[in-house]
Amino acid sequence: MRILLVEDEAFLRELLAEGLKDFGLTVAQAASGSEALLRFREDRPDVLLTDICIPGRLDGWDLAECFREEAPNLPVIYVTGFPNVPMRPVPNSHFVRKPFRIPDIVALFRRPPWRSLRPEMPRRAGGEG
Repeated sequence: MRILLVEDEAFLRELLAEGLKDFGLTVAQAASGSEALLRFREDRPDVLLTDICIPGRLDGWDLAECFREEAPNLPVIYVTGFPNVPMRPVPNSHFVRKPFRIPDIVALFRRPPWRSLRPEMPRRAGGEG
């Protein structure tokens, strides 16, 4: 499974990418929305894992909308560390609050069927992230 990971905090992005690779996933990384747009076209990921608050003109919500113009059924996992970020009802997605555990994120990748998932904020998992 190919994951596009969008996270502006370099240490967290590297930590998460390495953790996902440990589970056998292929991970492309981007630090901003504009970088993610380039990576998306190059790597054609199976899942987008994006922080909601990223630098640049595109936030995580906007980024996913851009990708879904080309890949309408692209599953998305939205991540945020901010408690007051308004959630949007987005089909085919999950919302996760930081901090989280990498195995919990991997479980979301493998949890079919994406199309029937209700967008909601799961309880805080705690742990590494």
